[in-house]
Amino acid sequence: MKKSEIVTLAILLLISLKVSAEEWDTQEYVPGEYVVQFKDATTMRLSEDLNMKAIDAKRGIYLLKRPMVERTESVLAQFRSDQSPNVAVIEPNYIYRSFYRPSDPLFETQSSLSDLNTTNCDGEQVESTVSIEVDRAWEIHRTAPEVIVAVIDTGISYGHSDLKENLWTNRAEADGLPGVDDDGNGYVDDIHGYNFVDNVGTADDDHGHGSHCAGVIGAKSDNHEGIAGINFEVQLMAVKFLSASGIGTLENAIKAIDYATQMGAAILSNSWGGGSKSQLLMEAIERARDAGALFVAAAGNDGKDNDVNPTYPASYEVDNVLPVAASTIQGDRAWFSNYGLRSVPLAAPGHYVYSTVQSGYRCMSGTSMAAPHVSGVAALALGFRPNLSYLDLKDLLVRTVRPIPSLKSEVGSGGVVNAYNLLREIE
Repeated sequence: MKKSEIVTLAILLLISLKVSAEEWDTQEYVPGEYVVQFKDATTMRLSEDLNMKAIDAKRGIYLLKRPMVERTESVLAQFRSDQSPNVAVIEPNYIYRSFYRPSDPLFETQSSLSDLNTTNCDGEQVESTVSIEVDRAWEIHRTAPEVIVAVIDTGISYGHSDLKENLWTNRAEADGLPGVDDDGNGYVDDIHGYNFVDNVGTADDDHGHGSHCAGVIGAKSDNHEGIAGINFEVQLMAVKFLSASGIGTLENAIKAIDYATQMGAAILSNSWGGGSKSQLLMEAIERARDAGALFVAAAGNDGKDNDVNPTYPASYEVDNVLPVAASTIQGDRAWFSNYGLRSVPLAAPGHYVYSTVQSGYRCMSGTSMAAPHVSGVAALALGFRPNLSYLDLKDLLVRTVRPIPSLKSEVGSGGVVNAYNLLREIE
C-alpha cells in the first residue's frame, strides 16, 4: 500500500470512529488523546505505519494523539459516523483517581464527606448520598497548614484528641509569661483563641456546638481515630462568644469578629444568627472584608425565604459574606433550612452530620453544620492555592457546586458545595 493511500485510509477511518460513551464531557480525560480499538490486522498495521502507540496490539487497541487545539467535542462528533467498519471503538483517554479512604474508623458514618459512605448516624444503610466528595478532592490536595479558620461559636474542645493537633496557636502567648499580654494585642494568654463570654484567654468549649463545627472543618484526619475533617491539617482558631447555653450578645459578636480579623484569620466560620439588622455588626464584617477574610454564615433554621425575610448575619449585603443553606443526605434542602434564590447562593450538608463534641462524637443537624462544610472547602482551596482572594474563593465555591435539580428553586447556584469540582477547577 502506498503512503498516500495509507493517509487517505487513515482519514476515512478517523471520520468513521464510534464513540462508546455519550457522557464523555462530564469526565476528566487527557486532552488530545483517544484510545482506539481496530477490528482487524490491516488496520492494526495501518496504525503502526501512522506511529500510533500500541496499548494491546493483540487486541488491536492503540493510543491515538490528536492536536490539543482541536476541540474534543468536534473531533468526537466526526467519530459518530458509521461509514467505515474498520474501527470498533474510540474513547477519550480518561483519567482515573483513587478515592482516598483515611484510617479514621468513624469515617464511614460521615456521609457528608463521601458518596461511598452510606451509613447514617444511626448505623443504618442508605441507598445514596450527595456529599461534598472530599475523598476525591484529597487525591488532589489534603491540607491547609498555614490557613487560619476562626470558628466563631461556643469555643473548641482543647483536649479532644481529634481536634487538639489542629488548634491555632498564638506563639507569642504560648512561649510567653502567664498573665501577661505578650503580643500586645489587648488579650492575655490567648494561646488558641479568646473567650469573650468570660473575658479570659481559654476558649474551651462548654457546649459542643463549636467543637462540632470545628470537627467538620479540621478534625485530625488519617490518625486511626474518630472522624476525618475536610482538612488533614488546618489552624482552628477558637473564638468563643456564645455561652454554655448557646447564647451571645452583639457586643461580644463584634469583639469576636474583630479579634479573628486582628489575628489573621482568612476564613470566619459563623454558625449563629438572630436579632435585627445591626449597623455595628455589619461594620465589623466589613473590617474583616477589608483584611481579606471570607465570612461564611449559616442561612438560618426557620424554613423561610431569606429573600423576603432576611436573617442576620447571613443577609448582610457585604461582598465577603457567603450564606449557606443546609442539604439532606440525598441533596435536597433540609426541611428546616432557610433558602433564597437571590440571598443564599449555595447549600451544603447539614442534616444528620457526624462530628466532634466535647467528650466524643455526635450527630447534629442545622445550617450550623452546613456552614463549616463550606468553610472547610474554602480552607482546602486556600491551602492549595494560597493567593486566592476572598472574592476568588466565594466565586469558586458557588461556581463549582454539584447541581441538584430540587435545589434550582431554592438557592442561587442550584447546588451543593463540592470540594472535588473546586480543586479540579484550580488544579
